[in-house]
Amino acid sequence: MKTRLTFLALGLLLAAGTAQAQQRQQPDPQTRREAMRARHEAMQQHRDAMRHRFENMTPEQKAFFQALRSERGGIRDQVKAGTLDRLGARQALRAWIQANRPPRPQG
Repeated sequence: MKTRLTFLALGLLLAAGTAQAQQRQQPDPQTRREAMRARHEAMQQHRDAMRHRFENMTPEQKAFFQALRSERGGIRDQVKAGTLDRLGARQALRAWIQANRPPRPQG
């Protein structure tokens, strides 16, 4: 009986130590806030860069992206309705892009 209690106590100690070692180390709140702020600033810079790129597009490129949005919406509706599977949608969208892509501006 004494041996059983010894092994039980030893097992409990090992299990508690293992559980404590396996706990996920959480960063302190200040570090998390700083990381979130840095991520937010990076996302804002990316959005600004994309907005700048869109504003500097040629009229042909802007028309292409507008048509692409409407084509993508039509394909999405077909996928949701079940008349087109995802693989077919991918192929259709790629074929549409290849057929309608405007030439790259020179300069």
